[in-house]
Amino acid sequence: MRKNKKTLIIGGAVTGLLVIAVVVLNVFLDINDKPQVSMVQQQVFTDPQEMITDPQTILDKYPWQDIPEKPETVEPPDYEEKEVVQEHFASEEEVYLAQKSILQKYTEELKYPPYSVPLSSDDHSLLNPNFFNALKTPFNYDASSDFSHEVRLSKFRYFEGEPLAITVRTFSNGDKPLPKVNWVTGKVFDGGEQIADITIPAQDDKNTEKSQTFYIEHLLEKNPKNLTSPVLTLFIEISLDNENESKVSVNFEYRYSVARIVGKGSEKVDGPHLLIPVNIETKKPGDYKIVGNLFSATNQDPVSQISGVNPVKGNSGIVTLKVHSSVLKLKNDSGPYLLKNLQVTRLSDSSEVEQYGNAEGKSFTIGRHDLAEYSDEPYVDDDEQLKLEQLKQLLGGN
Repeated sequence: MRKNKKTLIIGGAVTGLLVIAVVVLNVFLDINDKPQVSMVQQQVFTDPQEMITDPQTILDKYPWQDIPEKPETVEPPDYEEKEVVQEHFASEEEVYLAQKSILQKYTEELKYPPYSVPLSSDDHSLLNPNFFNALKTPFNYDASSDFSHEVRLSKFRYFEGEPLAITVRTFSNGDKPLPKVNWVTGKVFDGGEQIADITIPAQDDKNTEKSQTFYIEHLLEKNPKNLTSPVLTLFIEISLDNENESKVSVNFEYRYSVARIVGKGSEKVDGPHLLIPVNIETKKPGDYKIVGNLFSATNQDPVSQISGVNPVKGNSGIVTLKVHSSVLKLKNDSGPYLLKNLQVTRLSDSSEVEQYGNAEGKSFTIGRHDLAEYSDEPYVDDDEQLKLEQLKQLLGGN
């Protein structure tokens, strides 16, 4: 009996555009030294000791990807005829518009230095540099479950002396009432060592028929200097009255602070820059970088993410942040400003890893300076301009 023909559609032009985009974004567009936000991953484990101490067992039991050790032998389909049709090729105009968009993006970014980039209300990761990315997940990661839970910390990176603020919320996915939650517990692990056992109480004033909330602030007793890694694991277990249990784990950081911000000097205009000196005290000399967000003090609109790097040779020093006038003129904002969301990093050398200082809650008011006080020098990076010319040649001179 003759079987139906199969048609394979090959989107050749789409693949080509993806390749161009990957090349361009990896080679040319990595120009802004923006802070990266750590992504929090939640996974289900049935035994926290097994989770930490036996990685291979975890991969076997909870594989990230189902990849067979040996490729299976698959018999080819018994088709009498196989037809390959190539279609859906992008037009020349579509390719041109894609290239033009890449060039426009890159050209626009080159107008501003990496130490002073425009900031907008859409830049969530830059506006929230210590954000904990909580995820809502169904019980036992079963998509058909009637119930879900959410584990949230108040932030991703904690420092010694700061209590963990843990919120666990269970809720119904539909109209079905949520069974009573018997208990919620948490365990904190440093590698294979459990360093905290936490019972998380209910917040009865926030509970409804379809949602229950549990909250606690817990101070870790372990000195972060004695941890095997600053990245710890919080292992949560939730038990419902219908004997349904769920387990989930999230990661966070617990660190020893090597520096703190103690004040700000007088800012001044220098050519095309507004210079803002920030005073720090440190327990460990080295090269320090401070990143902060500048807002309008009038309407709280974001203006620019700014940064500076300076060596600190003793127990105290100054790190000068710079704002480029091109960003201020773009925003048409002469101040006053509010500097906040500050982050302090001791940069690593060849033998060390990066360390951090605690700047929680620090903010400073920056005075007003008329935009006419700044020189009209545009920001120019010769190396990046050369890359732009190379990009134009790569994309056909558009």
